[in-house]
Amino acid sequence: MIRAVLDTNIIVSALIAKKQSPPVVVYQAFIAQRFILVTSGMILTEVEEVMNRDHLVKVHGWKPAQV
Repeated sequence: MIRAVLDTNIIVSALIAKKQSPPVVVYQAFIAQRFILVTSGMILTEVEEVMNRDHLVKVHGWKPAQV
């Protein structure tokens, strides 16, 4: 099976997208187990930091513990 590393931008874009977009398609492929997601603590920390930015919290409405 293919292994893939997703850039923070792709992950965040997929999580906040309101409509179908290339990042959403990639995320859906991951959910459908079409590839294995390879990540690191640094990437996950960056995703958390970006998702907790005020302007993005207004978009997704999640609390920090939900990110």
